Amino acid sequence: MRFPRTVTTAASLIASLACTGGPDREIVVTADNQAKVWIDEALRGEVLDWRQPLRIELAADEMPKVVAVEAHNIDSAAGLIGAMLYLKKDPAVEQPANWLCSREPANGWQRPDFDDSGWQAPLVKAAYGAAPWADTAKLGLKLTNWVWPSEPAGVGETTYCRARIDGKPAP
Repeated sequence: MRFPRTVTTAASLIASLACTGGPDREIVVTADNQAKVWIDEALRGEVLDWRQPLRIELAADEMPKVVAVEAHNIDSAAGLIGAMLYLKKDPAVEQPANWLCSREPANGWQRPDFDDSGWQAPLVKAAYGAAPWADTAKLGLKLTNWVWPSEPAGVGETTYCRARIDGKPAP
């Protein structure tokens, strides 16, 4: 099953809000090389090419608790990046994901009530816009880092990461 994906910049989304009413918030995720993304244990989409991030629009009444990502590295560089964008702010407000990661998936790891206290914070691999990824994915992020649980990342390696969403209004 393929999920629809909108690949646009945050700036173009903000520009369209006045005309459409648009979403309040958006979760943006990509991983070098591929990823599956769940919100509150519901699979919401896949990243098949890290240069084409998954953007998940959230309605005003949608209050997710956790974003879960299964990220898979196919070749050399490995990284995961994600953030919540508050689109109705001018300019958009970016809230970087605070990931916790594990090499092994545990039963129910995508659920909001999963106990991730044994999971570890990943290593920061690069600031958004820095090598090796630069701004190729056109995410429009300023505060968010590329992360991965280990260095060096192995070819064919898969990692499982979660980020809790606090549900507070935009900063």
